[in-house]
Amino acid sequence: MRKMSVILLFFYSLCLISCHLQENRREINNLKKQNSIILKFYPTGVVNDVRYSISVIGDSFVVKNSSPINISENKEYVALLSKDQVNKIDTLVSSIKLQYRDTVISEDTWGVTLLINNQVFYEVGDFSFKRQPEEVKNLINYLVGLSAIKIELYGFS
Repeated sequence: MRKMSVILLFFYSLCLISCHLQENRREINNLKKQNSIILKFYPTGVVNDVRYSISVIGDSFVVKNSSPINISENKEYVALLSKDQVNKIDTLVSSIKLQYRDTVISEDTWGVTLLINNQVFYEVGDFSFKRQPEEVKNLINYLVGLSAIKIELYGFS
């Protein structure tokens, strides 16, 4: 009787461990399917001086303003995206087929880098909200529109 109890306990433990491992695998696979997007705005030529950044990982949406002009301005905005918003972002991301890089440096302009799943898809040294490939423009404008922090690309002169 005692041997039977030990054997049953052993098999029960194996079942619990197996179920837990399967659940962990499912979570990891779901994370891999989610798009990770990072959009950075910085003065041209100073890639490490990110003034604004937008991050989307799964349904998490984070906007940071590293150098607010007024002290009263928000420095960070964090939100959870709705399913519709996540689907819209996924659709916009899937429409971007080619990588675009133009790092010619112009004075007194803004540089922008768009990373999707840790891969640079768009990088320019003379950014304007109006001049960019249509599919990239749609994604950037949508992300900026979701932010409660206004992204102002002011002149440096």
